[in-house]
Amino acid sequence: MERIVRWCLGNKSVVILATILLIGSGAYATTRLNQELLPDISFPIITISTPVTGAGPDLVDEQVTQPVEDAINGVPGIEGVQSTSSQGFSVVVVEFDLDADTEEAEADLQAALEGIELPSQAGKPEVKSQSSSQFPILTLSLAARDRNLADLTRYAEDEVVSSIEEVDGVASVDVIGGAEKRIEVNLDPEKLKEKGLSTDSVVGALSGAKVDAPVGSVSVDGRETPVSATSELGGAEALEDLPVGVSGGAPPGSIPGGAVPGAAGASVAPAGIAAASASAAAGAPEPVLLGDVAEVREVGSALSGISRTNGEPSLGLNVVKESDANTVEVAADVEKVLNDVRKEIGEDQVVVVANSATDVEESVNGLVEEGLVGAVLAILVIFAFLRSMRATLVTAVSLPTSVLAALLFSWVDNLTLNIITLAGLTIAVGRVVDDAIVVLENSYRYVQSGYEPEEAALKGTTEVASAITSSTLTTTAVFVPLALVGGIVSKFFVPLSLTVALALIASLVVAVTIIPVLVSIFLKRRTGDRGPERTGDEGLTELPEFGSRRMRRAEMRSGGGFARFVAGVLLFVLASALALAVASRAGLLDEVPGLPAGFVGSVDDFVSGIGPGSPIFLAVVAVVGVLLLLGLALLVVRAARRSGGESEGLLVRIYTPMLRWSLRHRLAVLLLALLAFAGG
Repeated sequence: MERIVRWCLGNKSVVILATILLIGSGAYATTRLNQELLPDISFPIITISTPVTGAGPDLVDEQVTQPVEDAINGVPGIEGVQSTSSQGFSVVVVEFDLDADTEEAEADLQAALEGIELPSQAGKPEVKSQSSSQFPILTLSLAARDRNLADLTRYAEDEVVSSIEEVDGVASVDVIGGAEKRIEVNLDPEKLKEKGLSTDSVVGALSGAKVDAPVGSVSVDGRETPVSATSELGGAEALEDLPVGVSGGAPPGSIPGGAVPGAAGASVAPAGIAAASASAAAGAPEPVLLGDVAEVREVGSALSGISRTNGEPSLGLNVVKESDANTVEVAADVEKVLNDVRKEIGEDQVVVVANSATDVEESVNGLVEEGLVGAVLAILVIFAFLRSMRATLVTAVSLPTSVLAALLFSWVDNLTLNIITLAGLTIAVGRVVDDAIVVLENSYRYVQSGYEPEEAALKGTTEVASAITSSTLTTTAVFVPLALVGGIVSKFFVPLSLTVALALIASLVVAVTIIPVLVSIFLKRRTGDRGPERTGDEGLTELPEFGSRRMRRAEMRSGGGFARFVAGVLLFVLASALALAVASRAGLLDEVPGLPAGFVGSVDDFVSGIGPGSPIFLAVVAVVGVLLLLGLALLVVRAARRSGGESEGLLVRIYTPMLRWSLRHRLAVLLLALLAFAGG
């Protein structure tokens, strides 16, 4: 370590330039970090969803769910499979190992489902992974002022959704609720009986109103492409003109050609219509139209439930961002799009129900403020003890340097700025200055002893290098296991452990490289000759004989005996009460013979009634606090009387009598420590 410190002192300009570059890079990385509420965690769960129109649960399970399970059976890394078959829908949940690559697993499932054979009414299986980034960052509500929810739904799907999806960082926009125009057909039983038609014949005619059938294939450069013809009805009026049969009960298929009048697009068999007209002119049975036996009208129908905003019908929009996008930036860009929507449908008709960006900003700003307050308090405490502005500023350099170094690594490692990483930085704020304080104080001692600042920095740093290294590595070893506990919880604490560990390691590097350079530049040598080096045993050599009975009797005669007696009695009472409470909680009093009847129950009731908010607890805390304050005040007064004109600081004058008392009453100190350990 001495070589490193010596090299840094010999190349001060290089060290200062590297520090400036590190601070600048860390500040730039901080502005580039994505702001999130929680870390982006990919859960090892992938769902396979398959819609099956019109199929019951049994059919869905037999023809869709089981084939999907058989198809993915050979995919490696699967820990478990759960499936649900419901009316018209199949969901298969595949669980992988916690350390599995979800993107690779999703690709393997997609490949396994390529050649699967499903019923014609089944849709394409949708494979989707689960991660914290797939939760909506914005939940919007669009209200229909004129109560025409179907038009609003059409506007939202055609205009709003497409505009939001064009925003950089938006992955998808899901429409929740809403309504659409549907055609309602109410059959008249009397008219059906009059025309000699059955309900089944009308349903069959309606089922054939939409044509979707293959008509052949086209060969291009040796490749054949299938071609299908599609035709749909143009609306309610066209549906009213749909032939559903002939008078007398003939099926609709008996109409020559079986054409669908009023169909949009190409006609399937236009020659058939002419044949039907010729047959009708020749006296053939007259076709019965749907409008002759039923009432046909357009109505609004809810898509997936009914919602209201401020008492008005509405629909919801869920905005999901891409995994690597910044929540705050994406939400701000979506808000710009919503401003245009508000101009179109009204300011009050667009309501932001939930905005995670607001939560992220509040959490980030709150933790940043807490961190800044902690940093300021740490600097003030350093100044209070060092009582030197230059020394305080030298030590304070380690704070931003260490924190920004940790943020720089977070940016390189694609971590985000979330409440977990910020909590780690807040924890590290009070610790990153410790190594710098130790180096500075030791170097400052050599400077005040008459050494040149550069020599003092070298000796002061090398003396404590091994101590601060072991201390920092020990503290780092406490946080690293948080990332190794296993389970999904460890995924959330990886950013915290990494952030704290990196900040502490950065503080160690700063303490042995930058701090010595700053000490040699900013600290001034005290005028005078070099004084003798102090040893670590000076303080102990001045202490009197702690076990001297003569000294104790002298102190008793000087008036301190009564105070010691009172303090001893109070200590004994508190220790006895604590021991009794611990024994009661542990059930040890039940095994003690000879106790009066009801004593154990009384003790249990008394102990259970003592809580953080109970009067007894508050009274004990108040008494102990007052005694501690009085004892501290007495120690200060005694230290001031004894020191007289000595140059020791206030902390030394307060601590020395406490240390003397502890060394004289070793058994009492050990008993107090044992009681505290047992109580804890």
